[in-house]
Order: sequence, then C-alpha cells, then structure tokens
Amino acid sequence: SFAGSGYSIYCPTSSECGFETMELTQYATEKGGLIRGYFKGVFWLKTLQPLTASNKVIEGEFQLVRDF
Repeated sequence: SFAGSGYSIYCPTSSECGFETMELTQYATEKGGLIRGYFKGVFWLKTLQPLTASNKVIEGEFQLVRDF
C-alpha cells in the first residue's frame, strides 16, 4: 500500500517492470540529515477507487531521514 491511499505497487518480474532511473540528489553524511532522490520506472499498479490493475509508468521524488 502506498501512503495509505488505496494503491498497491508491485513488480513480479524484472523482465516486465522495475526502475528505469533512480538518482540521489542529496545524501546526508550524518545521522538526522536528509537523503533525497528521484525515480522513474514501470510497475504493476492496482487502484481501489476505481478498481484497476495494470503496468504503469510511475515517477516521483522521495525524502528520507538518515537514521544510521
């Protein structure tokens, strides 16, 4: 489930889906700093409202707090 919004993202085989691009745009060097990045790829996506399921191009940005 993605962000509790009624989406399910899955990649059953690497021949049919997966990341095309994944870049880190910022990498924290200390605990508590931010790691930021961007991704794009084809993934199996199921939605609940309306109910659909198929391979879709998905791209987005992410931000994580370094905890190590």
